[in-house]
Amino acid sequence: MRTKKLLSYRQPDIYVLFLALLVVSAIVAITVITNRNIDALQVSNRATSSSYYLKDKVNTLLSDVLLMESNQGGTLFSDSQYYQKGALSIAAVEADLKQLEPLVPPQYETRFKQLAFFVNRKIKFTWLVLNTQQTGSPGATRSLIMTGIGEGLRDSVNKYAGLLEYVFAQGVQSNLDLNSQKSEKLQPIITSMSVISFIAITALSCLIVYRIRHKNLLIRNLEDAYAREHRALEELELARQAAENSLQVKESFLANMSHEIRTPITAVLGFSSILQKSGLAPEQQKFLSYIQSSGSSLLSIVNDILDLSKLEAGMVRIEKLPFGIRELVGEVTDMFQSMATEKGLHLSLHIENDCPNGLSGDALRLKQVLTNLVANAVKFTQEGGITIMVRAMEESDDVARIRFRITDSGIGMTSAQLSKLFQRFEQGESDISRKFGGTGLGLAISKNLVELLGGTLEVESTPGEGTSFCVDIPFEKTDVAPAETPAAAPATKLRAGAKVLIVDDNQVNRMLVEYMLAEWGLSFASASNGREAIGMVKNDRFQLVLMDLQMPEMDGYSAARIIKTELQLSVPIVAMTAHVLPGEEKRCQENGMDGYISKPLQETDLHRLLARYLGDEPAAVPDGDQRFIDPSFLSNKFYGNEQFIGKILSQVQLQYPVELQVLADAVRARDTQAAAAAAHKIASTVSILHPRSGPMRWLQQIELCAMEQPACWTTIDGLVEKLRSVTSNLFSEAVGMSYPLGTPNEPA
Repeated sequence: MRTKKLLSYRQPDIYVLFLALLVVSAIVAITVITNRNIDALQVSNRATSSSYYLKDKVNTLLSDVLLMESNQGGTLFSDSQYYQKGALSIAAVEADLKQLEPLVPPQYETRFKQLAFFVNRKIKFTWLVLNTQQTGSPGATRSLIMTGIGEGLRDSVNKYAGLLEYVFAQGVQSNLDLNSQKSEKLQPIITSMSVISFIAITALSCLIVYRIRHKNLLIRNLEDAYAREHRALEELELARQAAENSLQVKESFLANMSHEIRTPITAVLGFSSILQKSGLAPEQQKFLSYIQSSGSSLLSIVNDILDLSKLEAGMVRIEKLPFGIRELVGEVTDMFQSMATEKGLHLSLHIENDCPNGLSGDALRLKQVLTNLVANAVKFTQEGGITIMVRAMEESDDVARIRFRITDSGIGMTSAQLSKLFQRFEQGESDISRKFGGTGLGLAISKNLVELLGGTLEVESTPGEGTSFCVDIPFEKTDVAPAETPAAAPATKLRAGAKVLIVDDNQVNRMLVEYMLAEWGLSFASASNGREAIGMVKNDRFQLVLMDLQMPEMDGYSAARIIKTELQLSVPIVAMTAHVLPGEEKRCQENGMDGYISKPLQETDLHRLLARYLGDEPAAVPDGDQRFIDPSFLSNKFYGNEQFIGKILSQVQLQYPVELQVLADAVRARDTQAAAAAAHKIASTVSILHPRSGPMRWLQQIELCAMEQPACWTTIDGLVEKLRSVTSNLFSEAVGMSYPLGTPNEPA
């Protein structure tokens, strides 16, 4: 990594700081020197002023001494009053001397003492003259003055006063010279400092200007970068929209292809199933089994494509329900046992004794993965066999990591084939695809599902020796026994004379459904599109509508929405469609449909659906079906949003008793329309919590019974009483849920 130099032209901030410090230092130096010079000048000025003041005092002293001498000489010619003047002049000299004494600097004290000595002698001599004159002896006074002593003392005073004045004058001149010298010395320093400061300030200003311009350039660059980023975001948004449009086109294509493929498969499988019951010859039965096998294979391919679409859309939800691992793997093994036997292969299952049986997880997705792996093993093995081994790899008190190993003695794979094994639409070599068929989607889907389950899928293979797939998945242990598969219940008798409207634009599909309904003793009518269906429900009374979705003139969504909202009819509408893409069932519910059945139609599934709406007697509901809430259904329906699920539970608890009371009042008043509407409304409410709960089935039965002519009030009374008896289940189940209950809205 390249290291930046401390002083570099790319780092102007260092220079700015350096010049700023230089300017500040120069200013501080000038200030300190100036202050010192000022202090020295002030001291010198005070000394000069003091010298002038002392000189003035000395002059005053000399003047007073001269005045004193003048008064002394005047005593010879004046009266006694002149004595007083002489005394006053002596007092003035004494006062001058006293004032001057404390002001004299120590270095001039010797000179001052000499002056003071002669001034005091002069004062004494003057007092002598004055006192002699006062005694009345003018001759003696004149003789005393004529001695010349006074003039000698005066000259001495003048001499020493002059010397003192000279010393003071020299001090003044010395101070002036010193100040002049200091000023001369400081002048170049101050000038240099000023020049340096000027240069530094100029450079600092230039750097600041440069820095400002550099900052402005950076700001412009940032603005340009922001503009480029904004354009990039716009382009990204356009790309996202294009991707969404592409995804919509893809989903639309898949939906259309699914519809177009599954619709004829419905007829193929449906009519072949009917033909099997018609007593065909053995050879015809064999050919028919080929038709059904081909149709099932085609349906399997379509389902693989749809599973892939669900995985890409993130719509595959993993559930956690109790199941038995031994039962599940046994079902998969039994599924392929006959196929393996036909090929002369042995298919064996080995589950270690210490492997826990009670687990919690998504058994359906696990079964899908194992089914695909075993199917591949059987398909690609020509001799030998397939072994399924199950063992617990790691265990704790709550979690067990289960390993499933499916080993075959088939054709095996090379390392190059293994590298692209889990890629979509890849199937090793082209000759494998031609020989064995398939889309190459099964393993890609299986790997994605295993990863969604929190596990890993690995493979080992040797060409000509076989392949081994290893699946490791963690599961929670559970003591709850898995729900046993109920024994096949006797077919529920459908209500004779109940009328069903079949809405489908495909005539073959209509004929298939009509044949089944006729066999079950139901009456029916058919429509080829949604607009025709609306006209028929206006003019006739139907107990059920089987509605295709994709039809000309008017689709099934629009027709169902008009029947439920504009016509306000409570007839149940079940979507009968080949659309099985993610979110299709929810879309049907949003458009007012009550149920959903996918094509190709299976006879048992259709009969079970019809029994839900057209059962002759309300089926005895096992205790387990009397619950209102299916936790796994709720979690899957609302994508695990616990906060929202809690709010839904709170709303239903608040709303259900009020709606049940409205139903009871309508039944008590024998109001068929109100009773049917109330039952339909409550059924819509409780269907959010459980797709096939006992209370919902009772409510649907109440609605159908109320619509009959005449209404079966005895049956309705019994069903209402059943609903009252299990109302407490709703609240106890909601309290037992782990979701945080929200604040519900008031019911409408």
